Amino acid sequence: MNKKPLLVSIPHSGEKIVDECAWLKDLDEVTLMYDVDRFVDQMYESVLSKYNIPKVVTEYHRYVVDCNRWPTDVDCDSVEGSEKPSGSHPTGLHWRKTTAGYILLKKPLSQNLHKDIIKKYYTDFFKAIDSIYESFHQRRENNIYHLDLHSMPSHGTTAHRDPGEDRVDIVIGNEKGRTATAEWTEQVSAAYRHQGFHVRLNHPYTGGTIVEKYGCPQEGRQALMIELNRKLYMDEKTKKIIPDKAKAVKERLNKAISEVYHHLPLAVE
Repeated sequence: MNKKPLLVSIPHSGEKIVDECAWLKDLDEVTLMYDVDRFVDQMYESVLSKYNIPKVVTEYHRYVVDCNRWPTDVDCDSVEGSEKPSGSHPTGLHWRKTTAGYILLKKPLSQNLHKDIIKKYYTDFFKAIDSIYESFHQRRENNIYHLDLHSMPSHGTTAHRDPGEDRVDIVIGNEKGRTATAEWTEQVSAAYRHQGFHVRLNHPYTGGTIVEKYGCPQEGRQALMIELNRKLYMDEKTKKIIPDKAKAVKERLNKAISEVYHHLPLAVE
């Protein structure tokens, strides 16, 4: 049984393409995997299993539906009838184009398809997270801690807030202090630093829908987004894992999450 009120979400490692999204079927691997947080679930799997930390991992590709977006994050380019202007959500709930600029959606989705995709491939992800929170509440936990795990390209593109910048190993986002206390943010940051990772806070990523939705320190819920630099464990050009590098990084991640876990209070019995 998990003895600590800690949970993990991984919204962008899924690679499954569904029949409804025919426009994704014939893409080459590099294009299809360009913005996927590929292998993040594998990088953390052993330590999450070791401590029986509950996790929610989507199996669906983020180009099918992005589970770190709000259902309203659509524009008239991505969904028919949207009142939001062209170009306002090119990488929203339904990705119109990749961060490399490749056009995925040649025309906007119908309202019916948009709603169907949300119902089939989006809603259950959040229901699963809600269920974990409810299980902690039933144990009368006063404080719940949530890590939302991602990966990031090693350089910012023109689609990012930091075009052309080289990125550090780990970026931690707490929506500029809104989704987690400074104390817990520093505990998590220190755990990664102790394993030799260079860490930066809230740049270029501050968080996203998941930490915004669940992180509320005033109500005893803390949520952090963790971005892992892809160059540490994979070939960013081919989108393939590099086994030796990945093994070494997994060991460091294992120790970092172990430190985070052991700093948390024991669960209420």
